[in-house]
Amino acid sequence: MSAKRFEEAVAAFCAALGPERVTRDGAELEQANTATFATKALAPAILKPANREQVATCLRIASYHQVPVYPVSTGRNWGYGSRVAPHSGCVLLSLAALQSIQAFDALTGRVRVEPGVTFQQLHAFLRECGAAFQPPHTGSGQHTSIVGNILERGVGKGLYEDMAAHVHACEAILPNGTTLHTNADAAGPALFGLLPQNNLAVVVEVTLQLQAAPRLSQILSFAVPGGTTDVLPTLRHLQSVNQRQAPRLQLAFLNDYRVATQVTQFPHATHDPHMAVPRPWLQTCMQAWDGAPWIGACTLWADDEDELAWRRHALTSALGPLGLTPQMEPAQDNTLMTLDDDGLRCAYWRKTFAMPSTPDLDRDRCGVIWIAPIASIAAPQWQTLLLELESTTLAHGLEPAMALRCAPTGSVRLILGLFFDRDLDGADQRALQCQSALLTVLRRCGVNHYRHTLLDGAPNLDPGVHAVVASLKNHFDPHGVLAPRRYFQP
Repeated sequence: MSAKRFEEAVAAFCAALGPERVTRDGAELEQANTATFATKALAPAILKPANREQVATCLRIASYHQVPVYPVSTGRNWGYGSRVAPHSGCVLLSLAALQSIQAFDALTGRVRVEPGVTFQQLHAFLRECGAAFQPPHTGSGQHTSIVGNILERGVGKGLYEDMAAHVHACEAILPNGTTLHTNADAAGPALFGLLPQNNLAVVVEVTLQLQAAPRLSQILSFAVPGGTTDVLPTLRHLQSVNQRQAPRLQLAFLNDYRVATQVTQFPHATHDPHMAVPRPWLQTCMQAWDGAPWIGACTLWADDEDELAWRRHALTSALGPLGLTPQMEPAQDNTLMTLDDDGLRCAYWRKTFAMPSTPDLDRDRCGVIWIAPIASIAAPQWQTLLLELESTTLAHGLEPAMALRCAPTGSVRLILGLFFDRDLDGADQRALQCQSALLTVLRRCGVNHYRHTLLDGAPNLDPGVHAVVASLKNHFDPHGVLAPRRYFQP
């Protein structure tokens, strides 16, 4: 891209949006070019359209001048790339100002949200309305974008394990500025499936199908005494109850490193920060489960005490043949649920200060890289995969903080977090080397990952899928200006 063409495009952007909505320098741009791991790409400008009409105008200008743009919502895609563009020269298209809840149908539980709407904003809106529907939430923080989470195929908490599966309709703008509407009730192809993890269009509105809110919830946990070798047999044993009770049962397994990163911080006073903490040190964090290296955690939801007791009995009966007895927290009034940022505590595990009241992982130079494999619960390579990921991470001086999320569909998601302090000399390089080695393990085990960081590049698509997407991309984005090299590579 020539400097002349870029300056002409910037002039057109300023004319369309107003110069106050085009940022070219300063601390804001520097922060936008910062992620939770080392990156090289630098965006030369940030566009801040105020509405979807201005989004369409920005895309038309970008296509005309052949200037690449990279859309972001609230920019908190932490651990996967934040809001850093795939390569230098990409202008950031910030959708944070599109933060309206367009409509809510209290009868059907459908709500229309723009990309700037956060989980906390929707939660407050539903509570203010007295709506009988469960607000979605996620471990990535209360101020992250709902639409961004959906398009990245993020994993939700509670009744929203697969956020993208709850989309009823959407509005998206193609690179030529035309608008695409999808609706699950409409005849013809279900085109929304082409939009997540893709660079075909900019989604400016999603209609989310909410779930009815159960009145009660309860958390049960249990030790998996045998460690890594016993996790998969336990998980497979519980799959039947998991399938029968979904979505009002959510089952996860966490190892001791993952628990430690959530409840405490690295012992800087007694341990070398260039090394992983030894496993015996973790015993204190796992005392409630007799020092077990893995635990199972299950959340139940119900409309009354009888239903909750029935679901609890189903789980405890399934655990009985394994000799496992769950610990039970008191049942909670689910209608009083609040959102918080506790899920971000793990990002501050290696920092020398505690998580602040307003966490910002990019600002605080928290090192986070997520590795997210997925495979069938029946896949024979799971045990080998877990052991190799654990040993590889430890060999690089980092803690293998792992969690397994069990979907009723029969798939298991593994979420492995690499947590480090970007202010520590050599930490960035060591984390990148570890991430590369972990991807080698995934390839060797023949396992895909369901979410890609900027470090991973575009996923390897089936040849037929690649051909279809390439045809659509060439037709609607012939100059390849929308998020080039992210998710789809010609």
